[in-house]
Amino acid sequence: MRIRGHLCLLVFVLLLLCYSARPSARLGVGGALEGCVATVEERPPRIVYVAGPPPPPLGEVRGAPAAPGMVWVEGYWHWNGVQYVWIPGHWESPPAGHVWIAPSYTVVEGRHAYRAGTWRLRARGGASAR
Repeated sequence: MRIRGHLCLLVFVLLLLCYSARPSARLGVGGALEGCVATVEERPPRIVYVAGPPPPPLGEVRGAPAAPGMVWVEGYWHWNGVQYVWIPGHWESPPAGHVWIAPSYTVVEGRHAYRAGTWRLRARGGASAR
């Protein structure tokens, strides 16, 4: 626990240095902090082995979106570690450049598997790959 606390403090100090440095250093125009860049790593969805397939989807009525640009996320069965729970369909504002990838339920090597839904960066051609 002590090491984790020190690591968090070190990351905080480095971030503080990145954002408190003069603008030219933050933007990579020169200076000691030229390599200070934050990135987001997309990981493949984690496979969770489950007790069996989900129940059939529940019927839903799709209301109107609350704002322009919102995307309808169909209702789906989510595995909570013990059983499936229904997540009702809802409108969401997608992260910029992302598309919703619905959860999947498959059989892998004879075992039932669940992959949670996620927002995925849109591929350059307009489609997205799982």
